Amino acid sequence: MRDSELLAETEGELGEARPPLTTLVRLERVEKEFPGPDGKAVQALAPIDLEIARREQVALAGPSGSGKSTLLNILAGIILPSRGRVWVNGVAVDSLSESARDRFRGRSIGYVYQNFNLLSGFTALENVLLAMGFSRAGQKGHFQRAGELLERVGLGHRLRHRPAQLSSGEQQRVAIARALANQPPLLLADEPTASLDFWTGRMILELLLEVSYQAGATLVVASHDRDLLTRFGRVVEVGQLQQGSRKVLTNSVLSG
Repeated sequence: MRDSELLAETEGELGEARPPLTTLVRLERVEKEFPGPDGKAVQALAPIDLEIARREQVALAGPSGSGKSTLLNILAGIILPSRGRVWVNGVAVDSLSESARDRFRGRSIGYVYQNFNLLSGFTALENVLLAMGFSRAGQKGHFQRAGELLERVGLGHRLRHRPAQLSSGEQQRVAIARALANQPPLLLADEPTASLDFWTGRMILELLLEVSYQAGATLVVASHDRDLLTRFGRVVEVGQLQQGSRKVLTNSVLSG
C-alpha cells in the first residue's frame, strides 16, 4: 500500500482537522486503559494533547509506569488509544486497520528499543536489511543503504558480526541503523540508554541526536534519566501521582 493510499484510507476521518504540514505528530485527548485482573479498567496513560513539529527533538520524561512506553507504542500504531485521536505524518493512525498500521509503521516509523531487539541468528548487516521489507528500493539498493547506515553509526567494520559478537553499545548502534533503514520521518526511542553504562549511554544519545538531525527526522525519546533530558530543548512530562487509594494522573509539557 502506498502512502497516498494510507492517506486515502483515512480521508473521511481527517477532513479539515488534518494537522498543518509543519506538524508531524498531533494527539488530541489521547488516553489508554488496560483491563485489570479484577476486570476493572486500569489507566496506563492520562489524557494528553500534544503537537510535535517536523525535525523536532523531544523527550518524554517520567518514572517507570508513568505511560511513556505506552505513548510511544500509540505513536507507532502498535496499540490503539482507548480514547482520543492520533495523527502521524498526516495520517489518522487510530483509524487504520491493523494491517494498514503495520505497513504505515514499516515505512514511516523507526523504533529503537531498550533491549535492542536484534535477531541473534543474523549479522548486523542482515538485521538492517530485514527492516527494509517495506522499502521501495531494489535489493541492490538495500545492501548499499544498509552498509552505509552501519558505516554512519561507526560499525562499517562489523557488518558480518552477529549480536553475540558485539558489545551492548555496538548492538544499540545496529538498532539505530535498523530504525533509519526506510528513512522514516519519525524516530522513536524507548529508554535507549537504560541497558548501557554511563559513558556508552551518553555516546548513544549523542549519536541518536546527530543521525536524526542529519536524516531530517523527528526524534521522540522516552527516558527517566534526568541528566539525559538536559540535552533536549523540549521535555514532555508524563506523570502519575498517588493520593491515598486514588490515582491522580497528570501530563504537562516543559520547555528547556
